[in-house]
Amino acid sequence: MREKLKHSKGKWGCVFTLNKSRAVRNKGGIIATIYKPSRYSGQDERYDNELEEARCNQRLIAEAPELLNACIHALEMCEDRVMPTENDLTIMAGRLKAVIEKAIG
Repeated sequence: MREKLKHSKGKWGCVFTLNKSRAVRNKGGIIATIYKPSRYSGQDERYDNELEEARCNQRLIAEAPELLNACIHALEMCEDRVMPTENDLTIMAGRLKAVIEKAIG
């Protein structure tokens, strides 16, 4: 299954572009840009909520490869049809929990 992966390789990280937009990049360059919401007078709460949403979206996109790898690993364990040990399950659960926590902050 891993041989079918065609997304940008390498570690993805959260950055800001030159025009101060949030972005996700790897060593090859920008993968995704998350634009800031428009700010209108009297809509500070909406604007603040949308800024937080953009920050969360950026983090989720940056963790997508690790989330995918953790899911593939879990699926491979299930497809092997070998009864995983308690230690295997603890490791898999720990890996899934860690990557989910990074993605949601």
